[in-house]
Amino acid sequence: MKRLGTIWDFFQEKVLEHFCRYILLGVITLSFVEVIRRYVFGESFIWAEETEIYFNLVAVILYFGFAQKRKAHIRLDIVVETLKRRRKKWGEIVDIGAHCVTLAFCILFVLFGIDFVRAGIDFGRRTENAGMLLWPFYVILLVGFGFLGIETARELFRQVRDLKGGQS
Repeated sequence: MKRLGTIWDFFQEKVLEHFCRYILLGVITLSFVEVIRRYVFGESFIWAEETEIYFNLVAVILYFGFAQKRKAHIRLDIVVETLKRRRKKWGEIVDIGAHCVTLAFCILFVLFGIDFVRAGIDFGRRTENAGMLLWPFYVILLVGFGFLGIETARELFRQVRDLKGGQS
C-alpha cells in the first residue's frame, strides 16, 4: 500500500503538476498572441477563445487532487479549526465527515458522469467556434474528480488512523 502511495505521489508531483503547468503556459501564450493579433493587426483566431477556456479548465480540473493533497482545496477551515480549539476530537470528526461527503460526491460524480460521456461520444457534440469534440473534456472532468476522490480517500485514511491513535 505504501508503494502505491509513493507511485501516486510521484505521478502527481512529477507528471501531473508539470502537465498542468505546460497547459497553462500554452493558454497564456495563446492569449498573449491573441492580444497582439487583435490590437496590432485587428484580427484574431475565431477558435482561440474557446480553446483557451477549455484548456484552462483542463489544467484546473486535473489539479483538483493535487490541491487537496496540499490542503489548498476549498474547506470550511473556520468551523473545523474553531471546533479543534474547543474540542479537538469534535473538530477532527467534523473534518472526517467532510472528507466522507467529498469522497461520496466524487464517487457519484464519476459513476453518473460515465453515462454523460457516453452520450457525448454518441452525439459527437462539438464546441461552437473551435469545432473541438466535447467528450474528451467530459472524460477529463471525470478523471479530475477521480483524482480528487483518490486524494480525499488517502486523507480520510490518514485522519481515521490518527484519530484512532495510529502512527503518522
